[in-house]
Amino acid sequence: PEYAEAYEESLARYKEETKDEREKVLAAGGLYVLGTERHDSRRIDNQLRGRSGRQGDPGESRFYLSLEDDLMRRFANDRVASIMNRLKIPPDVPIEAKMVSKSIERAQNQVEDQNFEIRKDVLKYDEVMNTQRTIIYKWRNQILQGNDTHGLISEWRDEVVENVVMEVVGEIDSFEWDWDELIRRMTEIYPTEITEDSFTDPRDVTVGELVDLFVEEAEKVYAQREVDMTEPVMRSLERTVVLSVIDNKWREHLAEMDYLRSGIGLRAMGQRDPLVEYQREGYLYFEDLVRTTKEDSVRYIFHVEVAHRHEETKPTAMSTSSAKGDGSSHRQVQRDGDKIGRNDPCPCDSGKKYKRCHGAPGADPLPG
Repeated sequence: PEYAEAYEESLARYKEETKDEREKVLAAGGLYVLGTERHDSRRIDNQLRGRSGRQGDPGESRFYLSLEDDLMRRFANDRVASIMNRLKIPPDVPIEAKMVSKSIERAQNQVEDQNFEIRKDVLKYDEVMNTQRTIIYKWRNQILQGNDTHGLISEWRDEVVENVVMEVVGEIDSFEWDWDELIRRMTEIYPTEITEDSFTDPRDVTVGELVDLFVEEAEKVYAQREVDMTEPVMRSLERTVVLSVIDNKWREHLAEMDYLRSGIGLRAMGQRDPLVEYQREGYLYFEDLVRTTKEDSVRYIFHVEVAHRHEETKPTAMSTSSAKGDGSSHRQVQRDGDKIGRNDPCPCDSGKKYKRCHGAPGADPLPG
Protein backbone atom coordinates (compact mmCIF):
# COMPACT_ATOMS: atom_id res chain seq x y z
CA PRO A 1 0.00 0.00 0.00
CA GLU A 2 2.82 2.44 0.79
CA TYR A 3 4.39 1.87 -2.61
CA ALA A 4 1.05 2.37 -4.37
CA GLU A 5 0.46 5.67 -2.58
CA ALA A 6 3.99 6.87 -3.36
CA TYR A 7 3.53 5.91 -7.00
CA GLU A 8 0.26 7.81 -7.32
CA GLU A 9 1.79 10.88 -5.68
CA SER A 10 4.83 10.80 -7.98
CA LEU A 11 2.65 10.26 -11.05
CA ALA A 12 0.43 13.22 -10.23
CA ARG A 13 3.44 15.44 -9.55
CA TYR A 14 5.20 14.60 -12.81
CA LYS A 15 2.00 14.95 -14.81
CA GLU A 16 1.64 18.47 -13.48
CA GLU A 17 5.28 19.27 -14.24
CA THR A 18 5.13 17.96 -17.82
CA LYS A 19 1.74 19.44 -18.63
CA ASP A 20 3.14 22.92 -19.32
CA GLU A 21 6.09 21.48 -21.25
CA ARG A 22 3.73 19.44 -23.42
CA GLU A 23 1.67 22.51 -24.25
CA LYS A 24 4.82 24.36 -25.30
CA VAL A 25 5.86 21.50 -27.59
CA LEU A 26 2.41 21.33 -29.19
CA ALA A 27 2.34 25.09 -29.67
CA ALA A 28 5.71 24.89 -31.45
CA GLY A 29 4.34 22.31 -33.89
CA GLY A 30 5.34 19.07 -32.20
CA LEU A 31 8.42 16.93 -32.73
CA TYR A 32 10.57 17.89 -35.71
CA VAL A 33 12.74 15.11 -37.18
CA LEU A 34 15.60 16.35 -39.34
CA GLY A 35 17.47 13.81 -41.49
CA THR A 36 20.73 14.56 -43.29
CA GLU A 37 20.41 11.57 -45.64
CA ARG A 38 18.14 8.65 -46.44
CA HIS A 39 18.92 5.34 -44.82
CA ASP A 40 19.59 2.19 -46.82
CA SER A 41 16.46 0.65 -45.31
CA ARG A 42 13.01 2.18 -45.74
CA ARG A 43 12.07 0.72 -42.38
CA ILE A 44 14.47 3.06 -40.59
CA ASP A 45 13.18 6.10 -42.48
CA ASN A 46 9.60 5.16 -41.68
CA GLN A 47 10.46 4.78 -38.01
CA LEU A 48 11.96 8.27 -37.96
CA ARG A 49 8.84 9.68 -39.59
CA GLY A 50 6.71 7.84 -37.07
CA ARG A 51 8.54 9.45 -34.16
CA SER A 52 6.95 12.79 -35.03
CA GLY A 53 3.42 11.41 -35.14
CA ARG A 54 3.16 9.08 -32.17
CA GLN A 55 -0.30 8.86 -30.59
CA GLY A 56 -1.69 11.46 -32.97
CA ASP A 57 0.63 14.25 -31.78
CA PRO A 58 1.53 16.85 -34.39
CA GLY A 59 4.99 16.73 -35.90
CA GLU A 60 7.01 17.02 -39.06
CA SER A 61 9.96 15.27 -40.70
CA ARG A 62 12.30 16.42 -43.45
CA PHE A 63 15.27 14.74 -45.12
CA TYR A 64 18.07 16.59 -46.89
CA LEU A 65 19.73 14.53 -49.63
CA SER A 66 22.90 14.88 -51.64
CA LEU A 67 23.83 13.18 -54.87
CA GLU A 68 27.11 12.31 -53.11
CA ASP A 69 25.36 10.21 -50.45
CA ASP A 70 26.31 6.53 -50.51
CA LEU A 71 22.78 5.46 -51.40
CA MET A 72 22.42 7.95 -54.25
CA ARG A 73 25.95 7.45 -55.55
CA ARG A 74 25.62 3.67 -55.78
CA PHE A 75 22.13 3.30 -57.19
CA ALA A 76 20.40 6.51 -58.21
CA ASN A 77 23.00 9.16 -59.01
CA ASP A 78 22.61 9.50 -62.79
CA ARG A 79 18.84 9.17 -62.92
CA VAL A 80 18.09 11.69 -60.19
CA ALA A 81 20.72 14.12 -61.47
CA SER A 82 19.24 14.09 -64.96
CA ILE A 83 15.74 14.61 -63.58
CA MET A 84 16.86 17.57 -61.48
CA ASN A 85 18.69 19.10 -64.45
CA ARG A 86 15.68 18.77 -66.73
CA LEU A 87 13.31 20.22 -64.15
CA LYS A 88 15.87 22.85 -63.10
CA ILE A 89 15.14 22.32 -59.41
CA PRO A 90 17.09 24.66 -57.08
CA PRO A 91 19.12 22.89 -54.35
CA ASP A 92 17.07 24.41 -51.51
CA VAL A 93 13.65 23.45 -52.91
CA PRO A 94 11.98 20.35 -51.40
CA ILE A 95 11.72 17.45 -53.86
CA GLU A 96 8.10 16.41 -53.98
CA ALA A 97 7.96 14.85 -57.45
CA LYS A 98 6.83 11.22 -57.31
CA MET A 99 9.36 10.32 -59.99
CA VAL A 100 12.27 11.31 -57.77
CA SER A 101 10.73 9.70 -54.69
CA LYS A 102 10.19 6.47 -56.63
CA SER A 103 13.80 6.51 -57.80
CA ILE A 104 15.02 6.80 -54.22
CA GLU A 105 12.64 4.04 -53.15
CA ARG A 106 13.95 1.75 -55.90
CA ALA A 107 17.51 2.41 -54.72
CA GLN A 108 16.50 1.44 -51.19
CA ASN A 109 14.84 -1.71 -52.52
CA GLN A 110 18.07 -2.68 -54.24
CA VAL A 111 20.03 -2.24 -51.03
CA GLU A 112 17.48 -4.25 -49.07
CA ASP A 113 17.62 -7.07 -51.64
CA GLN A 114 21.39 -7.05 -51.50
CA ASN A 115 21.41 -7.21 -47.71
CA PHE A 116 18.87 -10.02 -47.79
CA GLU A 117 21.11 -12.09 -50.08
CA ILE A 118 24.04 -11.47 -47.74
CA ARG A 119 22.02 -12.62 -44.73
CA LYS A 120 20.80 -15.67 -46.63
CA ASP A 121 24.38 -16.56 -47.56
CA VAL A 122 25.51 -16.14 -43.95
CA LEU A 123 22.65 -18.39 -42.84
CA LYS A 124 23.85 -21.17 -45.15
CA TYR A 125 27.28 -21.02 -43.55
CA ASP A 126 25.74 -20.96 -40.08
CA GLU A 127 23.67 -24.06 -40.85
CA VAL A 128 26.93 -26.02 -41.10
CA MET A 129 27.92 -24.96 -37.58
CA ASN A 130 24.39 -25.42 -36.27
CA THR A 131 24.37 -29.10 -37.30
CA GLN A 132 27.67 -29.69 -35.54
CA ARG A 133 26.58 -27.67 -32.52
CA THR A 134 23.46 -29.81 -32.13
CA ILE A 135 25.50 -33.01 -31.84
CA ILE A 136 28.00 -31.57 -29.36
CA TYR A 137 25.31 -30.00 -27.17
CA LYS A 138 23.37 -33.27 -27.18
CA TRP A 139 26.41 -34.98 -25.68
CA ARG A 140 26.92 -32.23 -23.11
CA ASN A 141 23.27 -32.25 -22.05
CA GLN A 142 23.31 -36.02 -21.71
CA ILE A 143 26.33 -35.78 -19.41
CA LEU A 144 25.03 -32.82 -17.41
CA GLN A 145 21.63 -34.42 -16.88
CA GLY A 146 23.22 -37.73 -15.88
CA ASN A 147 21.34 -39.71 -18.53
CA ASP A 148 23.25 -43.03 -18.78
CA THR A 149 26.74 -41.57 -18.91
CA HIS A 150 28.18 -45.05 -18.43
CA GLY A 151 26.32 -46.32 -21.49
CA LEU A 152 27.69 -43.48 -23.61
CA ILE A 153 31.26 -44.16 -22.48
CA SER A 154 30.84 -47.89 -23.14
CA GLU A 155 29.81 -47.17 -26.73
CA TRP A 156 32.77 -44.84 -27.18
CA ARG A 157 35.17 -47.40 -25.66
CA ASP A 158 34.12 -50.18 -28.03
CA GLU A 159 34.22 -47.80 -31.00
CA VAL A 160 37.69 -46.47 -30.14
CA VAL A 161 39.14 -49.97 -29.69
CA GLU A 162 37.65 -51.10 -33.00
CA ASN A 163 38.97 -48.01 -34.80
CA VAL A 164 42.51 -48.65 -33.55
CA VAL A 165 42.43 -52.23 -34.81
CA MET A 166 41.02 -51.20 -38.19
CA GLU A 167 43.56 -48.39 -38.62
CA VAL A 168 46.54 -50.69 -37.97
CA VAL A 169 45.53 -54.04 -39.50
CA GLY A 170 42.18 -53.45 -41.16
CA GLU A 171 43.21 -53.78 -44.82
CA ILE A 172 46.35 -55.90 -44.45
CA ASP A 173 46.77 -59.67 -44.62
CA SER A 174 47.27 -61.29 -41.23
CA PHE A 175 50.84 -62.40 -41.95
CA GLU A 176 51.79 -58.74 -42.54
CA TRP A 177 50.23 -57.32 -39.37
CA ASP A 178 52.47 -55.01 -37.35
CA TRP A 179 51.81 -56.42 -33.90
CA ASP A 180 54.24 -54.05 -32.18
CA GLU A 181 52.42 -51.01 -33.57
CA LEU A 182 49.03 -52.50 -32.73
CA ILE A 183 49.99 -53.22 -29.11
CA ARG A 184 51.60 -49.79 -28.76
CA ARG A 185 48.49 -48.02 -30.06
CA MET A 186 46.19 -50.14 -27.93
CA THR A 187 48.30 -49.59 -24.80
CA GLU A 188 47.79 -45.85 -25.26
CA ILE A 189 44.05 -46.49 -24.89
CA TYR A 190 44.05 -49.03 -22.06
CA PRO A 191 46.57 -51.38 -20.36
CA THR A 192 46.23 -54.43 -22.59
CA GLU A 193 47.89 -57.79 -21.95
CA ILE A 194 47.21 -59.22 -25.40
CA THR A 195 50.30 -59.85 -27.52
CA GLU A 196 51.17 -61.79 -30.64
CA ASP A 197 52.15 -64.71 -28.40
CA SER A 198 48.57 -64.89 -27.10
CA PHE A 199 47.61 -66.80 -30.26
CA THR A 200 48.68 -70.26 -31.33
CA ASP A 201 48.96 -69.09 -34.93
CA PRO A 202 48.45 -65.31 -35.35
CA ARG A 203 48.07 -65.76 -39.10
CA ASP A 204 44.80 -67.63 -38.59
CA VAL A 205 43.21 -64.76 -36.63
CA THR A 206 40.67 -62.64 -38.51
CA VAL A 207 40.17 -58.91 -38.05
CA GLY A 208 36.71 -59.48 -36.58
CA GLU A 209 38.05 -61.95 -34.01
CA LEU A 210 40.82 -59.53 -33.09
CA VAL A 211 38.35 -56.68 -32.60
CA ASP A 212 36.09 -58.84 -30.41
CA LEU A 213 39.06 -59.96 -28.31
CA PHE A 214 40.30 -56.43 -27.63
CA VAL A 215 36.78 -55.12 -26.97
CA GLU A 216 36.13 -57.91 -24.48
CA GLU A 217 39.42 -57.29 -22.68
CA ALA A 218 38.83 -53.52 -22.56
CA GLU A 219 35.41 -54.12 -21.03
CA LYS A 220 36.88 -56.37 -18.32
CA VAL A 221 39.66 -53.89 -17.50
CA TYR A 222 37.10 -51.10 -17.30
CA ALA A 223 34.85 -53.14 -15.01
CA GLN A 224 37.78 -53.98 -12.71
CA ARG A 225 38.78 -50.32 -12.61
CA GLU A 226 35.25 -49.45 -11.53
CA VAL A 227 35.42 -52.04 -8.75
CA ASP A 228 38.73 -50.63 -7.53
CA MET A 229 37.52 -47.02 -7.59
CA THR A 230 33.88 -47.70 -6.55
CA GLU A 231 30.92 -46.96 -8.77
CA PRO A 232 30.14 -43.39 -7.49
CA VAL A 233 33.74 -42.29 -8.04
CA MET A 234 33.77 -43.84 -11.51
CA ARG A 235 30.54 -42.08 -12.54
CA SER A 236 31.93 -38.79 -11.28
CA LEU A 237 35.20 -39.39 -13.13
CA GLU A 238 33.37 -40.16 -16.38
CA ARG A 239 31.32 -37.01 -16.11
CA THR A 240 34.27 -34.76 -15.28
CA VAL A 241 36.58 -36.15 -17.95
CA VAL A 242 34.06 -36.15 -20.78
CA LEU A 243 32.83 -32.61 -20.08
CA SER A 244 36.39 -31.32 -19.92
CA VAL A 245 37.40 -33.01 -23.18
CA ILE A 246 34.27 -31.91 -25.02
CA ASP A 247 34.65 -28.29 -23.92
CA ASN A 248 38.34 -28.09 -24.84
CA LYS A 249 37.91 -29.80 -28.20
CA TRP A 250 34.85 -27.70 -29.08
CA ARG A 251 36.68 -24.45 -28.36
CA GLU A 252 39.57 -25.52 -30.58
CA HIS A 253 37.11 -26.55 -33.30
CA LEU A 254 35.34 -23.19 -33.22
CA ALA A 255 38.67 -21.41 -33.69
CA GLU A 256 39.53 -23.66 -36.64
CA MET A 257 36.13 -23.09 -38.26
CA ASP A 258 36.45 -19.31 -37.85
CA TYR A 259 39.86 -19.43 -39.51
CA LEU A 260 38.45 -21.54 -42.35
CA ARG A 261 35.50 -19.16 -42.80
CA SER A 262 37.72 -16.08 -42.96
CA GLY A 263 39.58 -17.28 -46.05
CA ILE A 264 37.11 -19.58 -47.77
CA GLY A 265 35.94 -16.82 -50.12
CA LEU A 266 39.27 -16.99 -51.96
CA ARG A 267 38.28 -20.43 -53.29
CA ALA A 268 36.03 -18.64 -55.77
CA MET A 269 39.17 -17.49 -57.61
CA GLY A 270 39.86 -21.17 -58.34
CA GLN A 271 36.37 -21.68 -59.80
CA ARG A 272 35.16 -23.42 -56.66
CA ASP A 273 32.00 -22.67 -54.71
CA PRO A 274 33.13 -21.30 -51.31
CA LEU A 275 30.02 -22.65 -49.58
CA VAL A 276 30.55 -26.19 -50.90
CA GLU A 277 34.22 -26.04 -49.91
CA TYR A 278 33.29 -24.79 -46.45
CA GLN A 279 30.77 -27.61 -46.00
CA ARG A 280 33.25 -30.25 -47.18
CA GLU A 281 36.21 -29.13 -45.07
CA GLY A 282 33.99 -28.32 -42.10
CA TYR A 283 32.71 -31.90 -42.18
CA LEU A 284 36.27 -33.24 -42.19
CA TYR A 285 37.15 -31.00 -39.24
CA PHE A 286 34.09 -32.21 -37.36
CA GLU A 287 34.87 -35.86 -38.05
CA ASP A 288 38.30 -35.33 -36.53
CA LEU A 289 36.70 -33.55 -33.55
CA VAL A 290 34.35 -36.46 -32.86
CA ARG A 291 37.11 -39.05 -33.23
CA THR A 292 39.61 -37.29 -30.95
CA THR A 293 36.92 -36.46 -28.38
CA LYS A 294 35.95 -40.11 -28.00
CA GLU A 295 39.54 -41.34 -28.03
CA ASP A 296 40.83 -38.80 -25.50
CA SER A 297 37.86 -39.35 -23.17
CA VAL A 298 38.32 -43.13 -23.12
CA ARG A 299 42.11 -42.90 -22.73
CA TYR A 300 41.91 -40.41 -19.85
CA ILE A 301 39.33 -42.48 -17.97
CA PHE A 302 41.53 -45.58 -18.27
CA HIS A 303 44.75 -43.85 -17.20
CA VAL A 304 43.85 -40.99 -14.86
CA GLU A 305 44.64 -41.51 -11.20
CA VAL A 306 42.18 -40.19 -8.61
CA ALA A 307 43.81 -38.67 -5.54
CA HIS A 308 42.00 -39.60 -2.33
CA ARG A 309 41.85 -36.94 0.35
CA HIS A 310 42.68 -38.15 3.85
CA GLU A 311 40.96 -36.12 6.53
CA GLU A 312 43.53 -34.88 9.00
CA THR A 313 42.81 -35.36 12.69
CA LYS A 314 42.55 -32.01 14.41
CA PRO A 315 44.85 -31.85 17.46
CA THR A 316 43.16 -31.26 20.77
CA ALA A 317 44.33 -28.83 23.43
CA MET A 318 45.62 -31.67 25.59
CA SER A 319 47.54 -33.35 22.79
CA THR A 320 49.21 -30.11 21.76
CA SER A 321 50.13 -29.31 25.33
CA SER A 322 51.60 -32.76 25.88
CA ALA A 323 53.58 -32.48 22.66
CA LYS A 324 55.31 -29.36 23.92
CA GLY A 325 57.84 -31.35 25.87
CA ASP A 326 58.99 -33.06 22.64
CA GLY A 327 59.96 -29.73 21.12
CA SER A 328 57.20 -29.89 18.45
CA SER A 329 55.09 -26.92 17.47
CA HIS A 330 51.82 -26.43 19.32
CA ARG A 331 48.79 -24.18 19.24
CA GLN A 332 47.84 -21.90 22.10
CA VAL A 333 44.76 -22.72 24.09
CA GLN A 334 41.87 -20.41 23.30
CA ARG A 335 40.81 -18.47 26.38
CA ASP A 336 37.17 -17.96 27.14
CA GLY A 337 35.82 -14.46 26.89
CA ASP A 338 36.75 -11.62 24.54
CA LYS A 339 39.42 -12.29 21.97
CA ILE A 340 42.74 -10.56 22.76
CA GLY A 341 43.99 -8.24 20.03
CA ARG A 342 47.59 -8.58 18.91
CA ASN A 343 48.35 -4.97 19.84
CA ASP A 344 46.50 -5.09 23.17
CA PRO A 345 48.49 -5.20 26.46
CA CYS A 346 49.26 -8.76 27.49
CA PRO A 347 46.92 -9.93 30.33
CA CYS A 348 49.96 -11.21 32.29
CA ASP A 349 50.75 -7.59 33.30
CA SER A 350 54.23 -7.74 31.78
CA GLY A 351 53.74 -4.34 30.16
CA LYS A 352 54.37 -5.77 26.68
CA LYS A 353 51.98 -6.07 23.79
CA TYR A 354 50.27 -9.43 23.47
CA LYS A 355 52.01 -10.16 20.12
CA ARG A 356 55.40 -9.58 21.79
CA CYS A 357 54.61 -11.66 24.87
CA HIS A 358 52.29 -14.67 25.15
CA GLY A 359 50.97 -14.08 21.60
CA ALA A 360 54.38 -14.55 20.00
CA PRO A 361 55.00 -17.75 18.01
CA GLY A 362 56.28 -20.51 20.30
CA ALA A 363 55.43 -18.60 23.47
CA ASP A 364 53.92 -20.30 26.51
CA PRO A 365 50.14 -20.10 26.78
CA LEU A 366 48.56 -17.71 29.23
CA PRO A 367 48.02 -19.24 32.66
CA GLY A 368 44.49 -20.42 33.15
